[in-house]
Order: sequence, then C-alpha cells, then structure tokens
Amino acid sequence: MSGIYSGPSYQSGYPVFAGGRRQVGGGIFGALRRMVLPTLKKYGVPFMKRVGNRALDFGANVAADALQGENIGESMKLRAQQSAIDALDDLTKTRRTVRKKRRKSRQVGSGRVTKQRRRRSKKPTRAARSKSRRRVKARKRKRNSTATGNKSKRRKTTYL
Repeated sequence: MSGIYSGPSYQSGYPVFAGGRRQVGGGIFGALRRMVLPTLKKYGVPFMKRVGNRALDFGANVAADALQGENIGESMKLRAQQSAIDALDDLTKTRRTVRKKRRKSRQVGSGRVTKQRRRRSKKPTRAARSKSRRRVKARKRKRNSTATGNKSKRRKTTYL
C-alpha cells in the first residue's frame, strides 16, 4: 500500500464524482409545474378547504334529515340549493386575501454604523448649499483684499 487514494476498484481514472449519464426531468411539464403549483398553493388550497367544509356540512345535514325520517332525495336537493346559496353569499360578502408572511429580520445590532454612514452621506439642502457658497465667496474676497494690502480700488481725488 502506497497510501494514495485511488478510489474503488471499479472506478477508472481520478476519483471524481461524475453524476448520472443523463439528467431527467424539466421540459415543458416541469416549467408548467413551476408556474402552476405556487398559484395552486396560494389560491387553490384555501378554496378547497372551504369547499370541503361545505361538503361536510352538506353531508351532516342530509344525515340528520335521514335520521328524522325525511326523504333522502328531497333532502339532498334542498341541502344542495342551500349550500350553493351559502357559498355565493360567502363569495359576495367576504373576499379572503392571503397575507404575506413578514420576513424576520436577521439584524443583530442597533445599526449604529449604518445610521452614521447615512448621516454623513446626506446631501445638504439647496438653502444650505447656497449659504455655504456665499461663505466661500466672502472668504475669497477677504483673502484677495488682504493680499493686495487693503488698497482701495477707488482713486483718491485731490483738490487744490
């Protein structure tokens, strides 16, 4: 034994996982499934729950009528009409919306560093920018006047 891994005896070459010879699945029906299943889960499951509850109520009412000695055929017709009317009332009165789950934040700290960055990167308002421009211009004027030795640009006139 040389201590070098060479893989199982049936494996030739380097010990690398090759996977299957051919991938199976996908295609048109796979794409259709990826589009339809989320919609069915979102809208179909709540709808089927309501339909199932209606069917249970219907069966329980028909069984109760049969125990009281009424005709089963007439009871089924009457209860079917009543269930249809109740279902239509539910549709017109309340429209159920599926609420999205709120994502739980993964933040651990208080976000202090992010807040500081935001404060630093905020652009000043238009009024603040114009005020700072005026200050810069005033400083430049002051520097220029001191550099020239406070000489007034106005000529002095002499009278005789």
